[in-house]
Amino acid sequence: MGNGTSIGRVRGLGAAHHGTHHWVLQRLTALGNLLLMAFLVISLGGLGQYDFKSVIDWIARPLPALAIALLVISVFWHARLGLTVLIEDYVHEGANKVAALVLLNIAAFGGMAAGLFFIARIVFAAAGAEAAAGAMAAMQGGR
Repeated sequence: MGNGTSIGRVRGLGAAHHGTHHWVLQRLTALGNLLLMAFLVISLGGLGQYDFKSVIDWIARPLPALAIALLVISVFWHARLGLTVLIEDYVHEGANKVAALVLLNIAAFGGMAAGLFFIARIVFAAAGAEAAAGAMAAMQGGR
């Protein structure tokens, strides 16, 4: 089969001497993406109304917010893993490879951070609105 030396086949190492680490992580993140998307589709399907306020209220609940946050992390990590292998396999110039990997990491972690920030903003805005409504009700009831 031409998979390197016989000892390399026994150890599970390929030509890059990294073994199957990327392959396993890619499959695990794909499974995570599949399960999280299934949950979100079923959960969103039971929502009933799909206007802006209903969807924002749904996202602000703890379980959907956690699921979306985990999906954001998993999707960007999955994309990063796949594109890292692509760059390592097809970009041969050393400086170009390093530059492409640095840009990929900036884009992946930047996208992940932005997605998590936007989810947190929705959740905290909804919590702040609830607290403000409770304070207004308490002030009006205290008269």
